[in-house]
Amino acid sequence: MEHTPFRAFVLAVDAAPTPEAVWLAAHGFARASGYPRLLVTEHQEEAVFAPRLLLSQDAPRDFERFFGSDRDPSVDPVAAQALKGPEPFRLFDPAWRGAFSPEEARFMAVVRSTVPNDAVMFGVFGPEGRHAVCALGFDPRRQRPSHETALAIRTACQIAHTAAARLHAAQPAPRPAPAEPAAAPRPLLSARENEVIHWVARGKSNSVIGDILGCSAHTVDTHLRRIFAKLEVSDRISAAVRAVTLGLTSP
Repeated sequence: MEHTPFRAFVLAVDAAPTPEAVWLAAHGFARASGYPRLLVTEHQEEAVFAPRLLLSQDAPRDFERFFGSDRDPSVDPVAAQALKGPEPFRLFDPAWRGAFSPEEARFMAVVRSTVPNDAVMFGVFGPEGRHAVCALGFDPRRQRPSHETALAIRTACQIAHTAAARLHAAQPAPRPAPAEPAAAPRPLLSARENEVIHWVARGKSNSVIGDILGCSAHTVDTHLRRIFAKLEVSDRISAAVRAVTLGLTSP
């Protein structure tokens, strides 16, 4: 079989390991067809978020900055026209323009002031409402776009978009981060037990704590044994250290 640019593109898509490689193959075909500037943005039906830049190859910086920017998709008449059907159209051709809303008119004014040269625009369509808008940038002073060539590149981009979606769906989902081990619940001490451990952490004896709290040393000892059980310790020092560690008291 004759080795044509389109056959080379199909072979490259067939061997592409990633969606990015697929779109680079599409750019290779566009470049071989005389259009080295290709920019592709993904649009999702009924989405409220901005388009996602899929590819930008040899596109002027202003062109990329605008079409790959974080803009409101609900007032983008260019994308709306591209996604109406498969027919390519020129960005600055007045034939496709209807009556713009004030927001759309402002959008097109920004297009005029931002995009340095004309472009051939078209849409390609994917599963689950994930479509894409492609822009073939060209300089009208040096190049007259061929409708047949634009259709061939659109066909290649449709193949690329379908293949990229298939590869994307086949990629394993990212593993969720391991869950942090649940923190052990803090022991619930009574108000009196909190007072006792507070003074234990300051090195006070049972008798001194009893004098401070107005109770007997025996009562302090009873509270302390309950604290040992709740903190799962067996001595005063361990109880004080654990209480400080858990934030039940300060040293």
